[in-house]
Amino acid sequence: MLCFLILIYLMEETRDRDSDFLVPQHSHKASSEEIPKRLKYMLVFFGMSALLPNAAILTDMDYFIARLPNHHPEFVYYMTLNFAMVIGQTAGVRLLMRFDYLPKFIGLLIPQILLMIAFPLFMGYTGEETAWTVSNILVVLIGIVMGTMTCFLGAIAGVLGPSFVGPLMQGFQLSFVLVALVRLICLLVFNSQDTQAYLDSTILYFSLNVAILILMMILVPVFFGHDIIKRALFSKVRANLNSVGSEKDVHTVKPCETFEKISFEAYIIFLTFMTTFLIYPSIVFQKQQDIISNRSDWSIFILNVVVSIADLLGRNIASRKPHYQRTFLGTGCFLRLTLVCTTLLIGLSSSPFWNNIFVVLINAGAIGLTNGFFATAACNSIPGRLEEHEKEFGGFVMSVVLNTGIGFGQLVSLISFQRLF
Repeated sequence: MLCFLILIYLMEETRDRDSDFLVPQHSHKASSEEIPKRLKYMLVFFGMSALLPNAAILTDMDYFIARLPNHHPEFVYYMTLNFAMVIGQTAGVRLLMRFDYLPKFIGLLIPQILLMIAFPLFMGYTGEETAWTVSNILVVLIGIVMGTMTCFLGAIAGVLGPSFVGPLMQGFQLSFVLVALVRLICLLVFNSQDTQAYLDSTILYFSLNVAILILMMILVPVFFGHDIIKRALFSKVRANLNSVGSEKDVHTVKPCETFEKISFEAYIIFLTFMTTFLIYPSIVFQKQQDIISNRSDWSIFILNVVVSIADLLGRNIASRKPHYQRTFLGTGCFLRLTLVCTTLLIGLSSSPFWNNIFVVLINAGAIGLTNGFFATAACNSIPGRLEEHEKEFGGFVMSVVLNTGIGFGQLVSLISFQRLF
């Protein structure tokens, strides 16, 4: 499958060199030449930090599985988190026309920091049933805040153009790489086979993630205080969005018409993430004892690292181009369905081949690589299909379909596969 995807990718490159009429590319003022790279790097950091709680909960799943063995958190937490993010994103789009982005981000980061501090404490110092109930409530609240924040970031990247969508997507995935490094430190410092040390490891892990969120809060005024950002976001976009009902000759966003222009890319993003999270982390983590014998903490850590690095690589490759043909995106999305079959075979089969550690890791890498590539390729193609005044709404659509895909994938996995394990 991967060889065939590489072949059609090379064919895509050749067709793009021979023709330039495939996608209507609308101009945008915030081109990569006009905006300093420092702002791109800050957008990467903001994307990384905004999605950090998501990555933190997924990467610490080994502790949650050990702490709540009767509740299958690997099937439930991520589904709950991403549906809550959709709620937050829906609320976020209502706020795009109100207030400045600076107070929005500060107002979101403060409760997010408090929720991240509370999560491991309730998990470690209450009974199993209480921990399960309270942790799900906290997951919902964390998801709502995170969804609103990613909605704003998606809108900002949409306004600034394709050259900023790629860095944002890379930032989202870098959060998983960063928390993997933090998790590695905690695994090396503490003995996870001791119950109290395992809890101490989780508390330290969440504390380090909170420190990163605090750094993000400190840098928010720096990013939004830049003259280019002020001009791009406040003077033009908010003027257009606030002009509904005015007599001025300005463009207003029509959500249905705007969505119709990018519906194909939106469906590709949805299906890509739904396919991925139909099998990850739920089914992929069923090999938690097999990579390193009787050490689920290290086995899950290794699986997460492989998926995260491969996903980041896929996003970097896809970011090389500002748009992709729809035929290429649709074909790749369809071929990814074979990963559902191979992952189920790995999770359920007793065959030596499917239980081979290298097959397990290669399959995990293929999940991450193709997810990162096709999601970013579809996201990069969205701004080029929209007019200038529609790009902020396009960024919102991108964020919502992404998390809806994750949530539905986890929901189908919970209903269909939990009883198999």
